[in-house]
Amino acid sequence: MVRVSSPGKVILFGEHAVVYGHPAVAVAVKARTEVDVYPASDEGQTTVNGELIDGYRHKHLLLAHELLSKGSPMRFRIRSRVPSTMGLGSSSALTIASAGGILALDGDVDPEKLAQFAFEIEYKAGGKASPLDTSTSIAGGAVALLPESESGFLWQIEKDGIRWCAHSCPVPSASLVIGYTGNKSRTHELVGKVGKLAKAHGFVAEIFKDIGRIALVGLRALQQGDMNEVGVQMNRNHELLSMVGVSNNDLDRLVEAAKPHSYGAKLTGKGGGGSMIALTDEPELVAEAIRREGGKPMEFDWDTQGFEIVRTEG
Repeated sequence: MVRVSSPGKVILFGEHAVVYGHPAVAVAVKARTEVDVYPASDEGQTTVNGELIDGYRHKHLLLAHELLSKGSPMRFRIRSRVPSTMGLGSSSALTIASAGGILALDGDVDPEKLAQFAFEIEYKAGGKASPLDTSTSIAGGAVALLPESESGFLWQIEKDGIRWCAHSCPVPSASLVIGYTGNKSRTHELVGKVGKLAKAHGFVAEIFKDIGRIALVGLRALQQGDMNEVGVQMNRNHELLSMVGVSNNDLDRLVEAAKPHSYGAKLTGKGGGGSMIALTDEPELVAEAIRREGGKPMEFDWDTQGFEIVRTEG
């Protein structure tokens, strides 16, 4: 048996645009998914929390098993503290933990190899994707995806002519407050919707380029410890995401409520519901402002620990 763990994440800059190869930055948060992986007997069947694995309910885990297990039956036990449908990377945390757990049965896990496998699983599960969430869940801390490698380079992933170079970068020197709208975020539906818009309207491709430039400016500000500039770019990023239709009134209301006590605020993840984030030195005031607007505030610490093998037996 092996027990592994991986964190969720929030996106500071670049969601949607990163799918098309533009820069983006995400940070791991201390909400983790833990998976125990047991080899089953040859006559056994693959199960999840005591039930037969199901292609609909356990899509990511099933894909990981098919890709990495060489047909061997396994037993998985999952415990997750990453809220689902909130834009916090619950599917990626599960993908990393399940794929990493399977690989860990044979010994140490190579992070770059895990990153490649995990991206393929996410791509097969949802179609168009980027390796931002999975890379962040593996590396922990803050991760930037860039078209070219530079200082802090971790690994490179390519797909459909797009190259993403993952880099480690500094975490923000501010507190994080998440505001949940109460509405579920449908990742695959939104990615498909935005993809159709990008094909039909040239202005969307231009907005993506602007989002990529904002992500790069935000990354440089993060590297210099300039939280004021980080916040300015977060605000600009949210405005552009609103222009391509992935924000809504609930998200906009929580973002505006948080701004007076924040460096910056924006939606995180694919939008359409889900959550927004604010970077602040006044988390209590931001949380209260979000609560007054009908949102559910949550405070999370940054998690510098990425994927880890917690325990092995046998």
